[in-house]
Amino acid sequence: MQERICIYRYIELEDSFECVGRHSAHHSYRQSSLRKRYSSNMGIIADVWHDGQLNGFKRDKNIPSPSLSKAAYYKYLKDMYRIPRDISKHFRMNPVDIIAEVIVDTKNIPIAVIVFESQRKDFLNETAIKTIYNPTKKAVIREALDRVQRPSSPTLGRAKGAKL
Repeated sequence: MQERICIYRYIELEDSFECVGRHSAHHSYRQSSLRKRYSSNMGIIADVWHDGQLNGFKRDKNIPSPSLSKAAYYKYLKDMYRIPRDISKHFRMNPVDIIAEVIVDTKNIPIAVIVFESQRKDFLNETAIKTIYNPTKKAVIREALDRVQRPSSPTLGRAKGAKL
């Protein structure tokens, strides 16, 4: 009830991410956000996506608990992840333990980020996630992402029918 897994697919034309999958036992945390796009320059998604030194993987278990100090929580998100308070104050879940990993396609090209979140300090187990979330499950996610196509995405059929 205090954890969530989300998959954010990268939209190259918009340089942003779109949440294409979200799961939580908690009804409110699995609902789609009102935000349809997530900036590629803020949040743990941006860090794991852009920072080559992270090798496509990042864990942050140092996030202050908003139940102890909302001001400290908002400041941390702004300082560490460039998330302004006018965005973070609308977060439903407010995780304090996060693991994010880049998902690559069959050509080893980054296509998405999977994020594991918990409201419990030091709850996420990296070893368990890496064991459970094994290469077979990554392949299933990769195949599902290949099938997800935005209606505005170019297709061969649309290209053939386009007037120049």
